[in-house]
Parts: sequence; C-alpha cells; structure tokens
Amino acid sequence: MVNHPFHALEDGPTGDYRGQPTFCCPCGSDLVVMVARFDPDTRLPGMYLLDGMCAACGALLTLPTEIDEMEDAT
Repeated sequence: MVNHPFHALEDGPTGDYRGQPTFCCPCGSDLVVMVARFDPDTRLPGMYLLDGMCAACGALLTLPTEIDEMEDAT
C-alpha cells in the first residue's frame, strides 16, 4: 500500500465529471490532485494535465485553463 495523504486515491474514481472545466467537485471540495511539471525559473507549474481527481471523494474532473475564462465571457 502506498502511504499518501489522499485516501480517495485508494479506492479509485467515485464518479466521472470530466468534460466541463471546473474549480470544484460536485461533492463540494475544491482540493484536486493533478499532474504538473514545474518551471525551474519561476518555480510555478509550467504545464499540467487537464484530467484531475477530487482529493476528497476521488471523482474524475476536468481542470480549468485560462482560455475557459475567456470563453465564459463571450
């Protein structure tokens, strides 16, 4: 067994809500597990995958991007 702080990862996805970018899970949690690559110059995420997982319940989510904000404004 892997020792990690996210118990939701142990059982696998509880739901699949991918397709609509979101800041929070339908369960109400806004803490997500994501895969990111850090930029060594800025020490910030320079790239990340759009598939994420809710850290509370394990549901699969589509993570938001900057372009989503521009589409919402139109």
